[in-house]
Amino acid sequence: MSEKMIYNMQTFIRDPVIETAAHGGVGMPDVSRIEIGQRIYQLTKEKSAETALEKIRAHQGMRWSEFDRREIDSLKRLLGHAWTCVDCSTWDRIEFHNLSYDDIRKLLNTERWSGDGLVARQRNSDEVLRILTPRV
Repeated sequence: MSEKMIYNMQTFIRDPVIETAAHGGVGMPDVSRIEIGQRIYQLTKEKSAETALEKIRAHQGMRWSEFDRREIDSLKRLLGHAWTCVDCSTWDRIEFHNLSYDDIRKLLNTERWSGDGLVARQRNSDEVLRILTPRV
């Protein structure tokens, strides 16, 4: 588990509403604090990727229609993974609205040659971050 995930889980778990839910609050299933933190982390990651994707889509205009559903899903997955690899201040400085069509194609191409091993996935992550953060 990354340090960012552990920090985010600890931050969210300290919330009094979540504390109540984690200790059998009214009408809430018995869910561990870790499970709640992991789910909130996952939702935050997905929301961050969706927000970035929307900025990219808005900037691309008519060219956005050139991407099929599979490519859009891949791009969202890549953005979500990138979110887990950088700190919040870096993520907030990435200019998603300034990514070119070629940048998006480069991002999508990183999946084609990434492979399944841990080293290959790390190389893929590094390449995605290089494309997203050239000036950050």
